[in-house]
Amino acid sequence: MKIFFSFVLLSFITICNGQAKSVDIIDFYSWKASDGNKYEVMIVTEEFSETGETPATIRVKYARSNGIYNIVEFYSTMYHEYDEDSNLIIYLMADSEASFIQGAGTYSPDNFVLSYDENGYLISGLQADNNELDKVEEDTVYADMEAVEYGDGANMRILIKNFYTKADPLYTDLMNYTATFD
Repeated sequence: MKIFFSFVLLSFITICNGQAKSVDIIDFYSWKASDGNKYEVMIVTEEFSETGETPATIRVKYARSNGIYNIVEFYSTMYHEYDEDSNLIIYLMADSEASFIQGAGTYSPDNFVLSYDENGYLISGLQADNNELDKVEEDTVYADMEAVEYGDGANMRILIKNFYTKADPLYTDLMNYTATFD
């Protein structure tokens, strides 16, 4: 009997650890690259750490020359600090290669620097992919980013559906998160 209960307990722990953690932050941004292509990004963190590093899942959507959209996913580590004016500075540094969720080709993962005032409003956002960061610093080109406002849960769900489908493991957690904005 002890073996049976041990097996049940072990199974329960394994199942609970395999489920996605609760979504803590979802944000949307866009930028235009130097070649004129427009990019949209969705950033998801599962557990914001006040001290240290926080894992993030990044999905980027962009149009190919034929008007069909590609969506790529990669993982980043989010770091943060406060500047002398108490503004929050967030760094998202790509940790992995990009994999194509929709479409095909090659994609160099992006890195972001986002600055927020003490009320949580975006002051500035910068993007540079890994290829840009490999250049000599004075030759690196950064793209300016803009926040994509969603206002409420319904609009956030519309934006999420641009990046995720019901088949994605994180989809249910993302939709549950949006309920806090209704």
